[in-house]
Amino acid sequence: AEAVRFYEKLLKDDPANADLQTRLAEVLLWSGDYAAAAARFEPLVAKDPGDLTRAAGYVAALANVDPPLDEQLRLAE
Repeated sequence: AEAVRFYEKLLKDDPANADLQTRLAEVLLWSGDYAAAAARFEPLVAKDPGDLTRAAGYVAALANVDPPLDEQLRLAE
């Protein structure tokens, strides 16, 4: 939680910093907040789909979201 607050504070001063955004997404992923991590990774991957590190983080977050994303999409129909 402390690391999340740290990166959120840094991002307030530099919201366009993709490296800080990535670090925050990784911290969220490591802490088990998969939905928040996926939400942070998604725009980064959309902006640069060739960045395999960010794409892997996004996939890892999506794979652990509860309920799984495919089930969420079925429930939303």
